[in-house]
Amino acid sequence: MLIGGRDALDQYYMSHPQELFARASEAAVVNPDNPEILSDHMGCAAYELPLEPSDRVYFGEAIEELAPSLADSGAVRARDGKLFWARRRPPAPSVGIRSTGGPPFTIAVAGGDILGTIDDGRAHSQTHRGAIYLHQGDSYLVTDLDLEQQEVTVQPFDGDYYTQPQEDKDLAVAGIAGRKQVGAIEAWVGRVEVETRVVAYRRKAVGSGAILETVPLDLPPRFLTTEAFWFTFDQATIDEAGIGWRDLPGTLHAAEHTAIAMLPMCSPSATAGTWAACPRPSTPTPGAPSSSSTTATRAAPASPASASSPPPAT
Repeated sequence: MLIGGRDALDQYYMSHPQELFARASEAAVVNPDNPEILSDHMGCAAYELPLEPSDRVYFGEAIEELAPSLADSGAVRARDGKLFWARRRPPAPSVGIRSTGGPPFTIAVAGGDILGTIDDGRAHSQTHRGAIYLHQGDSYLVTDLDLEQQEVTVQPFDGDYYTQPQEDKDLAVAGIAGRKQVGAIEAWVGRVEVETRVVAYRRKAVGSGAILETVPLDLPPRFLTTEAFWFTFDQATIDEAGIGWRDLPGTLHAAEHTAIAMLPMCSPSATAGTWAACPRPSTPTPGAPSSSSTTATRAAPASPASASSPPPAT
């Protein structure tokens, strides 16, 4: 039995079930050249055998770019033109197979059993102190998040509220790989640098969703360099649509939710990185402007600065 939620995608599938059952499943695709993945592979390979220049045949030219960062972090050391694994512990146990978010955190009941693990990328937002963590249908209250030991301590919870994290996100375009004009909108693809910080969480009543309390948090920021695509449009397009400056943020937010509803039909992972925001005033380096957003869900990359076409809105 399938029970559709309120979101547009669920309702679409409820009205068009053939789209859900007749379509072929999407193939899982992993980019082995992604620096977050490749650096872990290089570390594991160096533990087995020292890396040599001829290993470009396996890792590509990116080995030249990643080798210095691995050496600076103390993971490898150079000797006789080769890279040797420099740490006592083998790297493989700390490489997550579910995500590239870093070593997993262990979730355990206070003085009791281990429930499971959660990757570093989700630990701050889902297992911060005070969070309600759901495991196999049972609720647990997070009493402690130890970032150094990568441990989460929980206790059984039978209250009538749940929690929702609030995040600050800053994004900057680090490089542009391509662009294409699509009607009045330009589509871009490139690398972005993302800074995320969980700043607070809300306690919300089960059933009504009413906000009971907002609790501030003091967690360190997390950084990620990844690939993204985004759309930009100029002021003339905004004026032609009759959108005033007061309505522009709300319009972008509506476009964000439209994308969240539609993109999973093309890629199920799309909603995890769908953002909307206006560029903030800044002094960026050429080709790498910033944008900022405070939201309980997502933020967005700013439009790229380009001498040939500097779009003012995204």
